[in-house]
Amino acid sequence: MQPLRTRSGEALAVGCLFFLALVPSLARADWNEQDSGVKDLLRAVHFVSPELGWAVGDASTIIHTKNGGRTWLRQIPRDANGLKLDSVIFTSPKVGWTRSSRDIKKILHTTDGGATWQDFPIPDEAEGGGALHTAVGSSYFVLTGSTLFRTDDGKDWVTTRDFDLLSQYLDYGVGMWFTDKDNGCFARANGSVVTTANGGKTWQVQPMAHQLQMEFNDKMMPHFIDVKTGWVLSKGHSLIHATVDGGKTWKPQQMGPDDVRGRRNIQFISAKVGHVLTETEAGGKWAVQQTKDGGKTWRQLELQVPLDTYGGRYIQALSFPDAEHGWVVAEHGFIARYQVPMTEAPKGKGHRTAENLFADMPKDAYPKFGPAGGIERAAARKWL
Repeated sequence: MQPLRTRSGEALAVGCLFFLALVPSLARADWNEQDSGVKDLLRAVHFVSPELGWAVGDASTIIHTKNGGRTWLRQIPRDANGLKLDSVIFTSPKVGWTRSSRDIKKILHTTDGGATWQDFPIPDEAEGGGALHTAVGSSYFVLTGSTLFRTDDGKDWVTTRDFDLLSQYLDYGVGMWFTDKDNGCFARANGSVVTTANGGKTWQVQPMAHQLQMEFNDKMMPHFIDVKTGWVLSKGHSLIHATVDGGKTWKPQQMGPDDVRGRRNIQFISAKVGHVLTETEAGGKWAVQQTKDGGKTWRQLELQVPLDTYGGRYIQALSFPDAEHGWVVAEHGFIARYQVPMTEAPKGKGHRTAENLFADMPKDAYPKFGPAGGIERAAARKWL
């Protein structure tokens, strides 16, 4: 393929060198703060792709982006006395739920990407304070006491019970996951994993080894991508433990030094790629640790969070739809986006490499080059 040329005959590759000089953030900066348009505390964030995402928080805040966070818009009016939303999950670009753990009766649901949000009533019996929630496809699950509640349409609820087992094991449940209507699991604070293959009619317990129970971090929710594959953090923060057999066995994996302030918010998007939010020291020093081999090795994506009037920001949550794009949220409407630097980005459509930066641009819309081959600043800003 011949290199694209400007009207003056200069090779596009030469112009790209000047482009990088004008816009150094593409080459060197991994994280960039975005304008959320809100000032409320943001408590949760979820992206289903590098373009589509939602963030939720105090004052019934629900904001949405269609362009990777370049612009954010409210989806419902702000209410100063409204919900403190601290959980958001989308199972597709259209279907999602958000809720507040402080108001267990209030769940909002959308089937049109958030253009409209409706109340999502749950059965009175499912309103216990220790209830666990999750969703897959169009199905929503609530597990409380010895009963699993499931709805596929938000109206009719199916209940299943296993009194003998769940009454013994749910007292300190810390997380639940389902891969379909039948196969799911939940984890206890002591590390035990309880699985079902028939929609909750019966459950099987996989106790954690005694030594791992002693190390298990009961303040950190484990994360499973299916009923077999999951991870939990240790109390000392330097280890993460992985299982590939539903909790029958666990393998310790070294994450790095244990002199960090804390690690939290585990998110794995596949059996290989995962991220952990890490507070490296007091005063608002944060990083995201990333693995691309299932936790065997980790690298640090350092996040330089700007100080605010309180001396620092406490990062609340993260969301990575893939290994190359991610977001974190915090108080005062703070949102920051991670994107793989140009020197690391793989070739292909959608990645800003020197070869394809303008590949999809109409020829008559190429940025104008100055007499020395540099791209004019206005054009550079337009294509960021």
